Amino acid sequence: MNRKKLLIITFTLIVILFSLLIINHKTNDLVKQMDEYGIKYEKGTIKVLNFFKYKNKISEFKKEKEVENELLLKKCDEYKLECNFDKLDFFDANSKLVKIVKKEEDRLKSGKFVYLTFDDGPSKKTTPILDVLAKNNVPATFFITCKSDKETLRRIHREGHLIALHSCSHKYDEIYERKESYINDLEKLQKNIKKAVDVEPKYYRFPGGSNGYATTDTVREYTANTLQKRGYEYFDWNCSTGDSGYPRPNDEQLIKTATSCGNSKQIIILFHDGIANSTSPKALEGIIKYYKEKGYNFSVLNSNTKPIHFK
Repeated sequence: MNRKKLLIITFTLIVILFSLLIINHKTNDLVKQMDEYGIKYEKGTIKVLNFFKYKNKISEFKKEKEVENELLLKKCDEYKLECNFDKLDFFDANSKLVKIVKKEEDRLKSGKFVYLTFDDGPSKKTTPILDVLAKNNVPATFFITCKSDKETLRRIHREGHLIALHSCSHKYDEIYERKESYINDLEKLQKNIKKAVDVEPKYYRFPGGSNGYATTDTVREYTANTLQKRGYEYFDWNCSTGDSGYPRPNDEQLIKTATSCGNSKQIIILFHDGIANSTSPKALEGIIKYYKEKGYNFSVLNSNTKPIHFK
């Protein structure tokens, strides 16, 4: 064998060896990736011989996860969740998407509902409340009066919240004067709402609650019995923010009060959005966040909601 052939053979062997080292290094990287992704592969074999096999496994895994990510992002849109993970690779994005969507689906299956209900409005103080509800994709029920700001009332209706009856005048000495007084008051309010947004609410709430200091047994029983025959239902509450208290509670106190109502599967929270008393947008944000983290669904009052009646 002459010197030239020996050099060619030596060079060829060096190239092959160097290539094998590179492939081995890349194969080790692929193995690390598969371990990270949890991809099963044959162990104990000569890794370098499986380079293309491992590469195909990772490629197929990536395609599967990307398809799964697309489906999860559609669910994010459906549930209106924050799912922007463009800066993450497909695997980290998938992990986060799975957790977020699962948490939302577990919440929906929990059967736990919280109902945000607002009395005495709407007023100019209702607008920032509606902004918070829209931002968090949360519906609410508004028990209104005849002093309602009509444009805000239309926005409430337009954004999918429920309009309910509270009182036209909200003057206790008038609406609780005789047994028929409150029904007469509600009929005026009903006409007012019909004219403004063309709906006829069937849910109502006694000003002060059905067992309030001004609500006599006679008025409550007559109203409830009469309106029930007409298909109406009244709702008290089992949780309150205390936002009508004096001196007015601060945000932290409002949140603490509204999140200290036990672990019932159905929580109806009393808020106010009138001129005199109202819950702050910041407190509302905190209350919504708390109940979301506890796995509650948010809904307007409906036929599946068990009415709460004070005794």
